[in-house]
Amino acid sequence: MNKSRWVDHTGNSLVRVLVTGSKGFLGSVLVKKLIKSKNFKVLTDQRFSKIDLTDFNAVKKLTDEASPDKIIHCAAKVPKSMNHYNDKYSDDIKMIRNLIDNVECPIIFISSMTVYGENFTIPVTEDSNLCPKSRYASMKVEVENELRLDNRKNIIVRLPGLFGYERKKGIIYNLLFGIKYNKKIEIPSEPIVWASMNVSDAADSIIKLCSKKYQGIDIINLGYDEEQSINILIEELNQKFNANYLNQINHPKFKFDLSRARRLEILPKNTLSKSLTQLYQVI
Repeated sequence: MNKSRWVDHTGNSLVRVLVTGSKGFLGSVLVKKLIKSKNFKVLTDQRFSKIDLTDFNAVKKLTDEASPDKIIHCAAKVPKSMNHYNDKYSDDIKMIRNLIDNVECPIIFISSMTVYGENFTIPVTEDSNLCPKSRYASMKVEVENELRLDNRKNIIVRLPGLFGYERKKGIIYNLLFGIKYNKKIEIPSEPIVWASMNVSDAADSIIKLCSKKYQGIDIINLGYDEEQSINILIEELNQKFNANYLNQINHPKFKFDLSRARRLEILPKNTLSKSLTQLYQVI
C-alpha cells in the first residue's frame, strides 16, 4: 500500500499508526483520540477481520496491508481464570514476536507499574529493580525483554491502573458510585500497592509520545505527578465529597519518577483530584 496517499487537507503526510487491542479499554480510547487529532491515519487489528495476533501468517497479512509507521501495542490475552494463565502468558510472547518479526517500524508497548512489585523506593524510576509478583506482571516483563533485545526505536510505557466511565469496576469507580448512590463499598482489607490514572489522560500522553523523538529512551513511566495510595485516595474522597469511608489499613505509597515524561513534554495536564471530580459528575 502506498503510504504517500495518506495526507491531510494541506497535503502533509499522516503518520500511520496501528493500534492493537483496539476494542479494549485503553485501545478504544486511543483510536477515538487519534482519529480526532487528524494528524494520524489510524489502523486497527479489528479493521482487518479481527486478526489473531498469535497467528504469524495473520499478523504478516495485517502488517503488509496496514504498512504502519508506528504500532501502539495494547493487546493482551487476559485469562478467564488463573488455571488458564500459563497458556495466555505464552500467547502474549507470541504476539510481540510476531509483530517484531513482521514490521520494521517502532513499537510502543503498553506495560504496567506492576513490574516493579512491592519492594521499591519512591519515586520509582525506570531503572528501579523489577520484581513482578503476579503472572500478569511477569508477562509484561517478558514482553519488555523481547522488545529491548530488538534493534529498533521501540519504547515501553509503564502505566498505573486506569479508570474511567467505561470501566464500571475497580476501586475508584466503585468508591465514587458508593458515594453518589449511598451504596456500601468494601475497601481493600489487606495492604496493596495502588496508583491510578484516567484512561483519557493516559491516551492523550501516549498520542503526544507518537510525535516525539525519543532517541536514547527505551522505557518511560507515565502517570500523575503525585504520591498515591489507598489511604490518600480515601482521605481525598472523604474531604472532596463529604464521604465517610473508614480505612484501618496502612497501604503503601507509590509514586513514579516522571523526569523522562517531563523532558518529552507528555505529562498529563490533569491531576487525580480533578479526574475524580470529572468521573463523579458522569456516573
